[in-house]
Amino acid sequence: MDTEASGCTPVPTCTEVGTCLDALFATVLDGAQAHHALLELGGALSAMQAGSTVEVTATVHPTEVRSLQEPLSAKGVHLIDAPVSGSKSGVG
Repeated sequence: MDTEASGCTPVPTCTEVGTCLDALFATVLDGAQAHHALLELGGALSAMQAGSTVEVTATVHPTEVRSLQEPLSAKGVHLIDAPVSGSKSGVG
């Protein structure tokens, strides 16, 4: 798939994603990936503006999502925990 032809603009880091959005859907495998994509060096939060929103759609332990709340709140970024399941066995 040609990402640019489909209207997407590839960027090399999560930080660059954070500069151009009001809402970020973190659809990742686990809490460690959410933490990495948002908070570690090159993470999206470093460039996000106050008033924007992060929606974590990974099905992770509540403590993993809560660990994101303080750093996001300190920057004025809202957090929504919205877990989804990627398999039939998790739905129901």
